[in-house]
Amino acid sequence: MVFLAIIAGILAATQVGKVHIALPAIRSDLSLSLVAGSWLISAMNFLGLFGASLVGILAARYGFRRFITFGLVVLAVFGFYGSTATSELPLVISRFFEGVGFMMVIIGSPSLIAAVTQEKDRRLALGAWGAFMPGGIALATWLAPSVMAHAGWRGLWAWGAALLLVFALVFEVITRRAKGLAGGTPQRRSTREILLALANPGAVCLALIFGCYTLQHLGIMALFPSFLKDRFHLPGQDIGQLDSIAMTSNILGNVAAGFLLQRGFSRSFLMQGALLVMALCGLGIFSLNLPWQGSFAFAFLLCCVGGIVPGCVLASVPHFSGTQVAAVNGLVVQGSNLGIVLGPILISSVVARYGWSFAPAIALTGALLGGIFVFVLSRCKQTAFASSTPTH
Repeated sequence: MVFLAIIAGILAATQVGKVHIALPAIRSDLSLSLVAGSWLISAMNFLGLFGASLVGILAARYGFRRFITFGLVVLAVFGFYGSTATSELPLVISRFFEGVGFMMVIIGSPSLIAAVTQEKDRRLALGAWGAFMPGGIALATWLAPSVMAHAGWRGLWAWGAALLLVFALVFEVITRRAKGLAGGTPQRRSTREILLALANPGAVCLALIFGCYTLQHLGIMALFPSFLKDRFHLPGQDIGQLDSIAMTSNILGNVAAGFLLQRGFSRSFLMQGALLVMALCGLGIFSLNLPWQGSFAFAFLLCCVGGIVPGCVLASVPHFSGTQVAAVNGLVVQGSNLGIVLGPILISSVVARYGWSFAPAIALTGALLGGIFVFVLSRCKQTAFASSTPTH
């Protein structure tokens, strides 16, 4: 079940990653500026920015398993619709509704994982789940240039939608046979859980940390292919492979976070160190004095070390959620989408006005804020443990 949930997340994330590599072709086909193109990246995450907590409640009410299946179908339907777009507006609309399906999958999947795993395995399983986003984006950026060479960006949209439909059928058939699957039957939940999650300082800090991470990571890496194209004029196939290799390295950090937490490393130490390394790598990626090999090396390191942050955040959700796992998962996803929405828009706006060398300013801001929230989280942890200590 954990494996199927992770695969569902990876395939959903390919619909995020396909825009990274297809953006130059879409901009050329539809005559879009870099800022307008960045809205295609961010549009998919607007629902997550404002409604992920509610989606989490609905997932718990109607069952994680069927929520994931339906989310895959929604992604596929609007992927097909997007492949027919002839202007910016229909494509943005399709991306928004793809975001609806994406939210259903990535909120339902970790909740399902938490429900089916034992306590001793949960941190490791959720740490592995954190690899879904880089895994999906890496898969998309690796395969996209080959698909686009034969079918264009519209073919990339259509083939991705077909793959999602096939896996939705496989997922539904296999999971329907699971007996007594936790989270697989309707459960009564209310919006009160959203309020409880918002009143939980640890959960709010996790969400904000995730947002600071995605502001840096996906904000930079979403525009990295455009940077390589504009600055170094590399071929599209080479750009896709470089972006894919860098994004794949993020999985190493996700998995490493689970193992390090299992062995007693402090989550605060791991996250603060990773955020600092990411900020320094942001400076290196856009340095005017480096060849493309240097920029790629810093991008690889940013993704690899940065992967520790989501691994730590997702593995910490059960610790701070109590009985509101779905609501807190939704809140954390909401925080991540804050960074995903703002990152590409802010960075592209800075680049449009001041040039690529000023892009790291956004990443540095994200690292500073993230470090502050990690410190606050460490105090929340001490308070939580202290409050559970019996008094005599």
